[in-house]
Amino acid sequence: MWTGWADPVHHSQADGPAPQPAVLPGVYVHIPFCRTKCTYSAFVSGDFDESLAARYLPALEREIRAAGEAARRPHVDSVFFGGGTPSLLPAGELVRLVEVVRESFDVARDAEVTVEMNPGTLTPEKLAAYREGGVNRASVGVQSFDNAELEAIGRVHDADDARAAVRMLRDAGFDNFSLDLIAGLPLQRIETWRRNLESAIALEPDHLSLYLLELHPGTKLARDVEAGRVVRPDDDVAATMYDEMVDRLTEAGFVQYEISNFARTMPGGGDRRSRHNEKYWLDAEYFGFGVSAHGYVNGERRSNVRSIAGYADAIEATGDATHERIRLDARDRAAEAAFLGLRRLAGIDLARFEERYGINLMQAFAEGLDPLLEAGLLDPSDGRLRLTRSGLLLSNEVFQAFV
Repeated sequence: MWTGWADPVHHSQADGPAPQPAVLPGVYVHIPFCRTKCTYSAFVSGDFDESLAARYLPALEREIRAAGEAARRPHVDSVFFGGGTPSLLPAGELVRLVEVVRESFDVARDAEVTVEMNPGTLTPEKLAAYREGGVNRASVGVQSFDNAELEAIGRVHDADDARAAVRMLRDAGFDNFSLDLIAGLPLQRIETWRRNLESAIALEPDHLSLYLLELHPGTKLARDVEAGRVVRPDDDVAATMYDEMVDRLTEAGFVQYEISNFARTMPGGGDRRSRHNEKYWLDAEYFGFGVSAHGYVNGERRSNVRSIAGYADAIEATGDATHERIRLDARDRAAEAAFLGLRRLAGIDLARFEERYGINLMQAFAEGLDPLLEAGLLDPSDGRLRLTRSGLLLSNEVFQAFV
């Protein structure tokens, strides 16, 4: 029996120069299967297992349908298939899941429907089926255009595969796609990072997600670094990479709207930022489905079990794979909204924040914020609180003020 979501409450945005319409919820669907797990990945994923997929996909469908029914088919305007490698699924299986979401939720006509795709898993036929099935945005996990760097992190594609993937996307009619790159990889030098940036820019993507490598405990890369098999990435070099990345992408016509995300500006105005990912930073609601997936509805954070087989077992037995529910008190919710909101370059409108959460941010968290203001990591001007350029590089230290 499903014991998950009730009706979602649509919250207004926490920032912006003028009152904004409600931010609609989004839907996240986790596809955990990979060809080979990357050495740096901390997400729940595993090598593709046909027998396990045969249990997992029906369980996922059952969870989505039950949630849509319990919440009375709420209106949503973004759907995001993440992983793992969603594009590893046969096209028909993924398109069926898109249809299940549309049947279970009132999906806006102009909804952003994104699928994470890895080079080397795509064919023209698969991409044509995705487009026909309603997928209108691709997020391509390139990570690097340097083959030695790709091999060092366990990627199964090479630079030519990445370029071929972009050509196939364009031929299939995708006019909105994002590329992922990682700075600070093993073996990476500033010169190779510059070449990675230029290679990405040359492909004219609509969006770029560019991350500094993080070593997550328990990953193969973290174990290799600890054992001395891989040299730990140099923090100063990574900082230089980040600074050069921001300057070069701004020059190339991208707007940085979040710490790691850049959207191409459009000739008629606006840009191609990720509508779905902005929900996380705006403290909007979203439904999460699949193993280890997280959701946030009605002020409650909910996460699913972290074992693929355990998820399928739970859904088959009871229809519910919930691992944990957390209902935040007013201060904790405000703290979480603050550090998520500060990820955006626009920062936080302090007056609107107090109106929404009933807490004066600068007073309630003064003990943690004052040293950061003195260090020049935060800028409180014009009624907003923003990360400075230095603060962007040290954002994790800044966010500790709210934890």
